Amino acid sequence: MAHSVDAANDSIHRTPLKQTLRWLPGAAAFVLTIGLWYGLLPGKTASDMMKGAGSPHDAIGLSSAPLMKSRNRSKLVAFRMRRGIKRNSSEWEVVAGILHVRTQPSISSSLCGLKQQGQILVGHNAAGNWVKLKHEPGWVAISVGNTVLLRHRSVTYSQLLDGSCTDAASFPIIEGTACLAAALALGHHVERLPSFKGKDQPEGCYIQGSELWMGSKTRKRGHGILWMQNSSSEQLCSSGRYASISDGYMDQQEVAVRMKQVAQSLSESKRKCPSGSSQPNPCIVLWSMHARDFVRKGFGATMGLFETLRAYSTYSGCTWAVSEAFAKDWTKWKLGLFWASVVPNDQWQARFAAASICGNLNVSFWSPLLPLKCENNPPSAKGEGAFVRSPACNGPGPPTGVFKGAYDLYTQTLGPRLQAYHTPFTETYAAIHIRHGDKIYESPKWLQLESTVTILKQYWPHVKNVFLASGGAQVISDAKMVLGSHYTIATTSEMRWISGTPEANFNERVHDDDDDDDAVDAVLDDISGLASAPVLIGAMNSNFFNTALTINVNLHAKLLRRKPWCWDVFHGRFCD
Repeated sequence: MAHSVDAANDSIHRTPLKQTLRWLPGAAAFVLTIGLWYGLLPGKTASDMMKGAGSPHDAIGLSSAPLMKSRNRSKLVAFRMRRGIKRNSSEWEVVAGILHVRTQPSISSSLCGLKQQGQILVGHNAAGNWVKLKHEPGWVAISVGNTVLLRHRSVTYSQLLDGSCTDAASFPIIEGTACLAAALALGHHVERLPSFKGKDQPEGCYIQGSELWMGSKTRKRGHGILWMQNSSSEQLCSSGRYASISDGYMDQQEVAVRMKQVAQSLSESKRKCPSGSSQPNPCIVLWSMHARDFVRKGFGATMGLFETLRAYSTYSGCTWAVSEAFAKDWTKWKLGLFWASVVPNDQWQARFAAASICGNLNVSFWSPLLPLKCENNPPSAKGEGAFVRSPACNGPGPPTGVFKGAYDLYTQTLGPRLQAYHTPFTETYAAIHIRHGDKIYESPKWLQLESTVTILKQYWPHVKNVFLASGGAQVISDAKMVLGSHYTIATTSEMRWISGTPEANFNERVHDDDDDDDAVDAVLDDISGLASAPVLIGAMNSNFFNTALTINVNLHAKLLRRKPWCWDVFHGRFCD
């Protein structure tokens, strides 16, 4: 049983409604039971129960719809509310599009966070036009000139023994700081709010024993306390509604749903492109660059050129073909199919040799061996630059446009890998990409570990799980030392150079030995961990980080995501 304001004086225990009715005189109980079961009596509404819930006993009420159908039988919709509801609790609703959180009650003070429209904040008006936030650091302005940024509201918090917030004509509390505020207002002594991702959980904020939890699965919408199974959880409710803002964590099922949406979007993009099969001699792109070659040349840079070429060739009416050996190797890494046909191995070499160079190919980057050739009417070399600058490539995407940059293409390429990927944590985590090795010669502004940890603590103090991605074993070791014991740290397991990729190996990131598979796996796991992360930190002068960021944005595109969630160390600003 959860700890409450006056649990020792609670007069009603967890008993099913039929047992509760036995406390009434026999005849009255019989009439009431029959009347409720067949819908003959109107019953007391949940809002009436909220008004009278200040009595010295727990309230037992019926929702405003006393009957609902389930498998052709009517069953009672009931709830029981614990005594001691908390009225006139103060909250603030963000009405501005984006609201800046400051370190001090002044617009000239440093920015330490962002809030978005519809988000509910908890705090008190401590300095004129400013609200000091509670359960998180910072100050927010109520208004600027005649523009209102925050709107105050008063709500009533309650705690249910049985049923759901919906049954009680209330709303589940799905905002973290409001959950803490409600628990404290109702007399619970709590300091932290872990997130629960399991199956058996009510929606939003709930008490289990003496611990406070947040049920974070959106598919649990409408779920209350499973009292018929003697659940020990008690859901906390509010008279005010909360915006469904995601923490950004997605499980494999949610990723699979998103991948289907991306596939549909790409299908619509392709339908807006000329059809190669309708031409007398349709253009065919022959591709031979394997996954290990992507890693050898630099995964981020190669992906950028590859996806741009995919978009341009498809828009030009071309289809793609690969060899049987390539198809087997590519799918081994759980990478998405991009070809229309597979050529038998014994025919591939002759066909590739006979084909011509195609597209605006950067030969110096791909040397010594070109990864692709074209058969029949190759796309114009001059046209690729114009296409990249046009709305057809960098437009709104379907249904009004063709491609929305390379967002869908990047995501589709890593799609099967992301679906199979087990994130390093089963709850919110921050992923940090640390440039090192050869990259240090490109820019003096490479990622400094101390400043990165400072950013993490400043903007995401509640995040204690960290995934580190880097090419240097020593950098990862140093990062673990800087983060210390306050964080749970995860990395990929592949062995790396102590000081990162040597400059001499810039074009040979994968060795020609038995460790090739481990190296490719490490790169793909790093990109997956970054792309899946609810919070992302890295430098936007890194092609690898930009690839992960592009996929991360598109993977989470259908979520109303909590901001900020991304920090660009190179420019020293938010990147979301």
